[in-house]
Amino acid sequence: MTRIIIIAILMLSMAVLLTAQNDGLSREELQHRREQLNAQAEQIRRATRFQGRFFKNPEWNRIDTFEGRFLDITFPAMEDTLGIERTFDEIVDRIIPFFPVNREDLERVNLNIRKHRTGFNYVQTANGYEIEGASRLRISYSYIDNRVIIVNSLTYLDPSVLPTEPRITREE
Repeated sequence: MTRIIIIAILMLSMAVLLTAQNDGLSREELQHRREQLNAQAEQIRRATRFQGRFFKNPEWNRIDTFEGRFLDITFPAMEDTLGIERTFDEIVDRIIPFFPVNREDLERVNLNIRKHRTGFNYVQTANGYEIEGASRLRISYSYIDNRVIIVNSLTYLDPSVLPTEPRITREE
């Protein structure tokens, strides 16, 4: 019985130690990142005419999601898939300067059309290859409430660590 109690106490103390570990960011650093993200959100609002909410992640130092509408963008009818493609591409062109990726490193991969919602996924690539894991920009539009949802999981890639091999195209 004493062994079980000792093991339980050891496990509890290990759990406390693991959960009490600092994630490496001080309160001041988190506050500084929040202020930077708030400033970036305001800059996006002004530059893109976006009206809505931003969901920020100071631990990852990025805006994860925006939800709202662009005041000067009108979505075409759901049947007009080419118009929808152009509209989503216009949104990407507006917001991409605020993300750590070049426009040519995003590839539109699929159009999702549901009953009252349409959307595209843009995959981040490096040297022509898709990046494993998240590294996507998901944009959807709801026809019911005239709302765009943008989910950002793009990754900053330091150009100095990327191989300098030539870019391979799908045709090759």
